[in-house]
Amino acid sequence: MRGMRYRLLDIAVCLGLVAFIVHIAWFAVGDSDFWWHVKAGEVMWHARDLIRIDPFAWTRTGLPYVATHEWLAQMLFWATYTLGGPSGIVLLRITVSLGIAALLLGIDSRRLWPNALLVAGAFVVMRQGLIERPQLFSNLLFAAVLAIVLRILHRSGGDRTRLFWLLLGLQVLWVNLHGGAAILTPLLLGCVLVQDGVDAWRGTRPWRDMKTTGLWCGALALALLLSPNHVHTLTYVYALLTDRTAEFIQEWSPHPWPQYLSQLGPLWIIALAALVATHERVIALAAMLLGIGLLSRMGARHEALLLITAVGCTFAALRHAPHWHRALGWLRARPLYSWGITAAVAAAIVVINAPYRAFLLRENLAGMHAFARPQTAVDVIEAENITGRIFNTYNVGGYLLLRDHPVFVDGRNVDYGEPFLKRTLEARYDAEAFRSLEREYGFTVLLLELTDAMVKEGEFAFLERMPDWRMVFVDDWAAVYVKQKPEHAKVITERGFAVLTPRLLHGFAAIEELPSAQLPALEAELRRAADADPRGIGALLTLGRLLRGMGRLAETHGALEEAMKRAPYRYEAYALAASVAALEENWQRSADLYEKTLALTRYLPVSPPARQLAIVFERAGRYRLAEKYRKMAQDTGM
Repeated sequence: MRGMRYRLLDIAVCLGLVAFIVHIAWFAVGDSDFWWHVKAGEVMWHARDLIRIDPFAWTRTGLPYVATHEWLAQMLFWATYTLGGPSGIVLLRITVSLGIAALLLGIDSRRLWPNALLVAGAFVVMRQGLIERPQLFSNLLFAAVLAIVLRILHRSGGDRTRLFWLLLGLQVLWVNLHGGAAILTPLLLGCVLVQDGVDAWRGTRPWRDMKTTGLWCGALALALLLSPNHVHTLTYVYALLTDRTAEFIQEWSPHPWPQYLSQLGPLWIIALAALVATHERVIALAAMLLGIGLLSRMGARHEALLLITAVGCTFAALRHAPHWHRALGWLRARPLYSWGITAAVAAAIVVINAPYRAFLLRENLAGMHAFARPQTAVDVIEAENITGRIFNTYNVGGYLLLRDHPVFVDGRNVDYGEPFLKRTLEARYDAEAFRSLEREYGFTVLLLELTDAMVKEGEFAFLERMPDWRMVFVDDWAAVYVKQKPEHAKVITERGFAVLTPRLLHGFAAIEELPSAQLPALEAELRRAADADPRGIGALLTLGRLLRGMGRLAETHGALEEAMKRAPYRYEAYALAASVAALEENWQRSADLYEKTLALTRYLPVSPPARQLAIVFERAGRYRLAEKYRKMAQDTGM
């Protein structure tokens, strides 16, 4: 009977873990680099060879293509996307994620409870490692290598041979999927080598184990050359470490210490406590943990590797910790305690994950679809037959080349080098730097990524003062400008904007500062922008603010209702509609909309208009809420 209760608990936590991982990995395909990986896979499939000369960037015509180390991952992405579309990529992501979890649980399969709870907690933080890039495969293979190395750690002599050969096979696969990332295999085995040396010196292990492990470390290092990329696998790693382009890329920089510790600190504490609780092979486990920990401080993209290492080393250490086994036995014998702990941890994980889930819903990223930020902008470029050399910002290059447009720059930072990337990034804020690039490269079309942060910081704001450039398309995510040239006369006449700017669209320029004579033109341009962009709500929100300011309250409802329909989890349209309803003295509707707004801003750094809320809730008869926000208004002065 007791054994049945134990199995039920194990089955329950494993099923819950599977469901949670599917939930975590169930988000849209939208990483900016994914698109050029898919296109590279397509090019190699048709050429039946690695890419040798850059086929993508018109700024690198005739120059060598450097990023060949990920060729097999790119082929897999292209095949999956071609056969299954975005759903295929999401299913691939889910499969890899479940594989990582299974490998970690396999390190100590006798204690699925509570190990599955720790794996679930790690996956809450591991989301960045699940995006559709070659490191998705690296994380899976790293987990597999770690699981094998931990088995080798506790075996001796001939019992290790089959595991060494398995490592070699995984190493060859890894070096073709993600190039120099496979250097982690001999490094992990090197930790076993150190432990073997210490044990041999103590007389608890034969010296031949150390010699054999050293030979296999060398073999695994040599296996880094077993790909069509040959020595370039290593030269690319050297370039990453020396050419300084990584400093321009956010994921290659470490997270600030407060953020790092808040997310990874609990796993560090658990792993270190596990090492203290055991005396088995502690040197190797500590070396793995500290080595990968150091790597995680070299770039945010490596944090997933630390999470895998921390969980794996924890399981390996506690597998040989008698005090831990006795504690688990005591808890398992008391179902109320074990099931209560399970429910509490599961609830905590759901609560911790809730802000991320809200983010996916808010940005329309939950599901099995694809979301490319510049998609509509590229549609317009093609529909209007806008020709000429395109200057594009860094993150939109991948999607642009997927659509067979030569790019100015894309996500291959090493290929472009530090001087080029530095000039390109400086041109976001410096008009003279932009003009210098324009004179040198002669581009006549601009495709610019837009985010609230970029627009607020004033990226490319100087274009508003350059009469020879005209914006012909803008949505929430991208803008298209064309040079005033004869070949662009038609699109400028039909689509050119005279008043609307990205700063107005994103709410960082005040409509009230515009001359009243320009307001009719702005209204017409906002309506045109909203019709041209079926996904975004920026034009609809700005139109609503304009109409509200002009006192045309009845006309705002259509724009705001359409915004709510397009983005039902964004709060802005509800907040604006609530303010309009208050002006109309429709207090019940205003209160309903404000309550919806408050629910949607639960995880956002948005300060509620407490004084306005107190008035609305008071007049709607919701006195408890009115008192709450009246007190908040007194405390904050808002």
